[in-house]
Amino acid sequence: MEELQQEDIQEEREELMVGGDGQLIRKNAHFITAPIITRHLDAVIKLSLPPNLSETKFQAEKWPLQLTYDGWRKPSSQWKKWVDRLRPKFQPLWRKVGIFGAIMSSTLNNIRKDFNLVMGLAERWNCSTNTFVFPWGEATVTLEDVMILGGYECVNGLPLVTRLLPDIDDLKKIEEKLKRGRKSRGAERRQVDMWLKNFMDCGSTIEHEAFLSYWLANFVFPASKGAIQDCIFPIAVRLARGMRFAFAPAVLASIYRELRILKNLIVACNDCNPGESKTRRKLEVTLYSPIQLVQLWAWERFQVLEPMSKSISSSIELRAARWDNVNFLFLELEHIRIALDSGKDTFRWRPYAVFLDNWQFPKFYKEKDGWVVVETDMDEEIVSFAQCLRVSELVGIEEETIEVYLPHRVAMQFGLDQDIPVHVARCPDWRNYSSLLSLYIPSRVFEPNITSRYKKWWSQSTFLEKNASNQADCLMEKEPSSAERIQDNNADSNDKMQVLQPPSTPVHTGVSMPEETYDVKAEIGGSVRAFANSNEGEAGNSSLNGGGNEHIFEIAELSQEDRLRELQRRFARIKKFKASNRRP
Repeated sequence: MEELQQEDIQEEREELMVGGDGQLIRKNAHFITAPIITRHLDAVIKLSLPPNLSETKFQAEKWPLQLTYDGWRKPSSQWKKWVDRLRPKFQPLWRKVGIFGAIMSSTLNNIRKDFNLVMGLAERWNCSTNTFVFPWGEATVTLEDVMILGGYECVNGLPLVTRLLPDIDDLKKIEEKLKRGRKSRGAERRQVDMWLKNFMDCGSTIEHEAFLSYWLANFVFPASKGAIQDCIFPIAVRLARGMRFAFAPAVLASIYRELRILKNLIVACNDCNPGESKTRRKLEVTLYSPIQLVQLWAWERFQVLEPMSKSISSSIELRAARWDNVNFLFLELEHIRIALDSGKDTFRWRPYAVFLDNWQFPKFYKEKDGWVVVETDMDEEIVSFAQCLRVSELVGIEEETIEVYLPHRVAMQFGLDQDIPVHVARCPDWRNYSSLLSLYIPSRVFEPNITSRYKKWWSQSTFLEKNASNQADCLMEKEPSSAERIQDNNADSNDKMQVLQPPSTPVHTGVSMPEETYDVKAEIGGSVRAFANSNEGEAGNSSLNGGGNEHIFEIAELSQEDRLRELQRRFARIKKFKASNRRP
């Protein structure tokens, strides 16, 4: 047996590619590689099947679900004043530790919630790969999206698991002061509210640490009932002294975790029999991650769902600011599904490559492609881009929150070509990587392609086989027979790579889910409460109970294909109307 060391995360090789016009062309292409821990020299490298597209749809009429997005918080006027007052003094430090963009993002007035869009995406979530699975391919929220949309510029840095931080006496004393301040500020109200009131403009020597603690507890890792957790203080104290933390992996891990929670809730609700409507209980769910990044991700990439964005102010220069307080058309869930599943030709694989006023491209968006040597003292943005391409495990602020990160499944989101993704039995921890030898950075304007082998492989999806006649303009051709598939793939492969045959029984959920995940409380750890409740949802919450909405239009008695055409026609009319009424 030979031990293989993972040194490079990319490779360049000649492949038969599918061009944008559908024609086959043989050319040099660039791919993301995944770590293969061990193998026999004569072994067959197993390639993972395309995840089955889930046929599970949320049925609000079967079991009403009320969602509270507690991590999706609107800033108070006092918080914005506090940021404005400390920014002149601490902006250089915030930039140094990679949190300036995230702090400024927390001052955005209102990213309006599109509950149906989030739920539609959750239906398409695959829990084993942490990707959205559409008829035309896979996509997901990546570390790059968290960096750019969330402003968490630091992908590399100290772990957020405070148990792993070294104890320093002087820092421990400041942590104790913060803890005492939390206790003395009163527990009868939300701690974060009392915290701001008592520490802002108080003249305390630890005001900056208190400021960072509030930001972490209210916008990054919020807890139940506005509590400030003990694990926040060691991070805040070290940030104030210029220590860098890897926020982006921890934030993305929390988002992946709660997308899995939503998906498993959909499956569990559909499998349950709630009984008669009079005794049916409303399921209340509270999510604590910054799930708004999922909605912004969709707005950036799905043109048909994109609202009319705002200009970015020169004073803030945040990508997310273009979506602040914008109006959008509320669509019913069925129309969201149609828009997502028909996004083959309109999905933007690289939305951040498009020029916008008052927004600067990251340094890894270059006009000309090329290889660079990555060193420890290299520009942090380039090092972060390399980290975005690494197959790894993401560790959250709570050590038990570990999520797989598989960028080799969505290489086109990074401007790289897509081949069949190798199945990774175990991902290495993101902290265990050493410096890379080299890194290929594609041109900003390059349009990546898929291999012909990938196109054939994707057609194995049981969803496409079953629904090919009903899908509008699918990417893949009709599925070949099993014998043809194995023969074709063996013919195309020079590395003895064999594609596994599809399962004989379709997997309807698209999720490999243990039995205990049907126990809502066991899966979510107390953040979900199912109980009898006849009250309406609070302001700012989503009550998905099958009720109507004045912004939702119906397209009755039409086939899916006809509904799609009608939906696109109406979208075109809406966009034309908005464009004609746009202020100069």
